[in-house]
Amino acid sequence: MTSTDAERKADHAVNVMLSMEQMKNREFLCDFIINVDKYSFKTHRVVLAACSSYFNAMFSSNMKEVREGSVTMMDIESDAMRKCIEYMYVGEVDISMEEVEDVLHVSKLIQLDGLSEECFKYLQEHLSADNCLSSMSLSQMYGREDVSIVIEEYIRQNLEFVITTELFPYINTTSLMRYAETTTSGYWVSWNAISTWLHHNGNKVKERADMENVMKFMNPDVFPFEFLLSTVLNDLFVQNCEHGVELLLHNLFFNTQALKENISISNCFLLQSLSSSPRLNSLTSLLADEVITDFMATNIHEISKKHDFLLMPKRTVQNMFNNLHSKNAPQEVIWDALTKWVKFTDERNSYFSDLFCSVKLLNFTYSFLKQTALANNFVRQSRDCLQHILRAICERSISGEPMSHIALLQQDTTEIKTFELSCRTWETMNSLPEGDFKRIISVDRKLFILNDGHFSCYKKDHWIQSTSLKRRRPSPWAQITTFGSFIYVVEGKCMSYYDTVLDCWVEDLPGCSIVMGFCVSANQRYIYAIGGKSAKRYESKEHKWKSIAPLHIERYDASAAALQERIYVMGGNVFGKILNSAECYSPINDTWEVIRNMLLPRSHFSAFAITDKLYAVGGNRNVNNDGDQSDSIEIFDASSQKWKMLTKIPETKSRVLACHYSPDEVEVIEEITRIIGLIS
Repeated sequence: MTSTDAERKADHAVNVMLSMEQMKNREFLCDFIINVDKYSFKTHRVVLAACSSYFNAMFSSNMKEVREGSVTMMDIESDAMRKCIEYMYVGEVDISMEEVEDVLHVSKLIQLDGLSEECFKYLQEHLSADNCLSSMSLSQMYGREDVSIVIEEYIRQNLEFVITTELFPYINTTSLMRYAETTTSGYWVSWNAISTWLHHNGNKVKERADMENVMKFMNPDVFPFEFLLSTVLNDLFVQNCEHGVELLLHNLFFNTQALKENISISNCFLLQSLSSSPRLNSLTSLLADEVITDFMATNIHEISKKHDFLLMPKRTVQNMFNNLHSKNAPQEVIWDALTKWVKFTDERNSYFSDLFCSVKLLNFTYSFLKQTALANNFVRQSRDCLQHILRAICERSISGEPMSHIALLQQDTTEIKTFELSCRTWETMNSLPEGDFKRIISVDRKLFILNDGHFSCYKKDHWIQSTSLKRRRPSPWAQITTFGSFIYVVEGKCMSYYDTVLDCWVEDLPGCSIVMGFCVSANQRYIYAIGGKSAKRYESKEHKWKSIAPLHIERYDASAAALQERIYVMGGNVFGKILNSAECYSPINDTWEVIRNMLLPRSHFSAFAITDKLYAVGGNRNVNNDGDQSDSIEIFDASSQKWKMLTKIPETKSRVLACHYSPDEVEVIEEITRIIGLIS
């Protein structure tokens, strides 16, 4: 068949249908009547049977309606029936959104498939926020999954507007959660959808399992943690629904990792309060409380600044202080937080002892315990507090490094800084007396500084001047070291020593004969002087210096220290180069051995031993000695033969002099014991 033949046949069919339409309008040869409500539609059986499977089946039977030539159709709209008849005669019809549902219903009833398809097409092309939900109901009612997919995608993208329609609160829970979970409009719209639905359904929701399905969705994996905490939890419906609050709290606290990632200074107090809610099961509450307490302990400095901190219950505050020892919180911060919380109300005075005793004092410096804690009236009036400090001091005394400090003097200042090794904290001691300070050293837990021709000793927070040298002041190149209870001042031409027990000097001893650039140290038997490649030892019984094996590497302005009877010499300079090399001398074999290099080159620095480690402190970075300082402390572990960096030195501007210093805690122990006796 040619295209012309097909077009001619199509035109013929159209003309036939137009003729049939005209005959219907003139009621010519009409042989069947359709009654709907008060309207009667006269039609032709042949048209109805050709277009509608429903009427085709009817006219193929011996039904009463066939014999009588009419049928009465119930529960349908007359206008919808008119549209269906019009479609059967002309093959098209105009439909509005207001009538599409009725037309679809009738077309489905009389099995007018073509018109049904037109109705579904119209629905998809005319979707809006106001009609999408009713369109979804129609597509689901008639099993059109393909149409439902299109409509649901529209709802997902336009949920923000769909929420405001009259039909939205009447959707079922399954549809609500599907739209909320898949919307592309963001979590705010998801929550608005759920909130609108919950508020409309009211008490009916509280009594149904639907509430559990809804609240399970409200979790930190979907919604921002802070949004759940500040918006969802404060919603009136959620607040008035006990089961809703319980489920939401479970979602907030059950995932401890999410809690760790989202807790902050601004919300931790609220979380702490909620975590103790009886609506939480005990295990969830316990795990959440651990996370919150750990966060508060870690951030005690910022936490203690907030007014909410002062309102926290004693149990929470005590748990936080119990947790502080692992957080390296500054002692001043812990102390200020403790005293601030106690002083907030008079009723809390009685809590001080319990709280103070829950603080681990291992990270508190000796000077802080002595000058601040022990001076506090709350502490002095409490036997438990005093014993707590006493235990801390005694425990540290029997440990490997009892109260070990590094005392550090910068030559252009009038102060000494101390670094406590156990808690790695810097503090400043009382101001020095006036003078030209040349050296700093410690003997029998007493700190001494060489000032012009005399030593000054630090006792009971004061500097006490000793007896002066009678004949001459030490030269700028003099070096000092301890030997027993004596402090030896070693020079190239002469030597003297100060008796720290008798407060007297012995002078005019032989010098080491190394003119300048040497360093000194001492073990249990000898004093050693090392400079260039030369090394000598002083034998006190014979009052003589004797040469020992020369060094492998020539070095000047190095530093030496004794460790386990061996003598270590490190750094220095030679021919304009600062060294980081190091050697170790064995007195038994009279030999030097090159050991692992220091991490940094150092010259004009301090070195000393504490237990089984060497410490190298400060030092010049260049040979011009122009103030360019190495602002660090490094450690040598004799067992592993490795150096590692310990810490930076704050505000280093000039040459640094340093020594090992362990304060004598006996006077503090005696003071505490005396106060406890007075309390008793």
